[in-house]
Order: sequence, then C-alpha cells, then structure tokens
Amino acid sequence: MHIHKLYRAAALPAAAALLLTLGACGSSDATDDSAATAPSDATSSTTTDTGSTDTTPTEEATPTEESSPAATTGGGSSSKPVKIGKTLTDPVMGNSATIEEVVPDFAMPAALVSKWAGLQGRQVVLVKAKVQAGTKFYETFGAGDFYITKTGDGIDVPATDDIDDYNKAVKAAGFAPILGDIDEGKSSEGWMIFVIKPQQHITLSMRRLAAQSSDGKTISRKDFSLPIA
Repeated sequence: MHIHKLYRAAALPAAAALLLTLGACGSSDATDDSAATAPSDATSSTTTDTGSTDTTPTEEATPTEESSPAATTGGGSSSKPVKIGKTLTDPVMGNSATIEEVVPDFAMPAALVSKWAGLQGRQVVLVKAKVQAGTKFYETFGAGDFYITKTGDGIDVPATDDIDDYNKAVKAAGFAPILGDIDEGKSSEGWMIFVIKPQQHITLSMRRLAAQSSDGKTISRKDFSLPIA
C-alpha cells in the first residue's frame, strides 16, 4: 500500500498544495471510523482548516485506560502531577496519544510572569503524552495537534512549544522533555504547555483537520476529547 503526504491548506497556499505530487511506498493497518472515510490505497490529500470551532465534530472519546508512569517531581505544591493514563486514537489517520499525566495549574516563576504579559492572570497547564504517528500519510503528528478546548473565553488554545523561556522554566521544574512533532511511523514522549484563562474543568482535544483525497474521498475534521481536570 502506498503512503502519501497530507497537505494542510492552513500551512500552504492553496494553489501550491494542489500542485505538489507524492510518491513513496510503505504500509498501514489504519482503519476507518464513522466520522470519516479513509482514502483507500493511501491516496494523496489536501487538508483544509475551517478556523471555526462551532461546526467541529467532537468525539468525547471513551479512552483506553493504561497504567501511568510514576509522577514526576515538580516545583511548588500547585505543580504536582496527576496521573491520567488514558489513550486517544484516530483510526482514520492511525495516530494515537496516551495522556499520562497532567499538572492542572503549574506555577511559573514570578520573574517570568512579570516578564511575559501572556502569563499574567493566566493558568499554565502541563500535559505529558506518549504519541504514536500513523503510517498512512507522510504527515507530522505531535504537540501541534493538541488543544485545550471548551475554555472559559471560548477559544481553543494550542500547545505552546516555541517560547524558550517557558520551555526552560518547565524543564527546570523537572518536566522534560518538551514534546514536539514527529514524522509518520515514529513515536515520542514529552510534556506540552498550555496557557489558558483560569478554570477548574479542563478538556484536552486531539484534532484531525479536514482533508480531500485525490480520488475524491473526504476525511472530516474531528476532535477526540478527554476531560483531564
């Protein structure tokens, strides 16, 4: 079975995305689900992000429970990890993530909060996950596919992995490594950082963007969601 690259229109100009051609080979055991039809024989596809959360199909996944590793030693009392040990799986793309631990209210250093206005009056949530990328498409998977959804201000908040000060503070408190993105067929484990409006109940969502395959089949956008606090 061929595997091909999944192009995200949000990251590429539409014309360029349509002109790109694909071509390596591999194998996949990914299966379809009721929310989308996976391209048969692994055809190429173009992904479109609508940018709106109002029409996003959301699956409150019934996660698979797994044993969670021992808690990491954090900084202050609010930085104590809570074990989760549940898995989110996207059968269309073949991606999966075991959510191992969460720190619902991580205490960033006071000096850092003073320096960064984006931290002031905000709640920092850390999530440890072990991710496995599928093999059906040449597509990265990882921190960039996760959001805190159902927030108090109605905004889906993506993981923040590109602010060096944040990463250093989190790693200095014992939460390392920081999770990035991985290529197809690879696996990785690490922590994600989310900065949200303060709230008690927190929902983590693994997002699949909509895509159109070259043979006319459609993969729908979908959130696989899990309450983590």
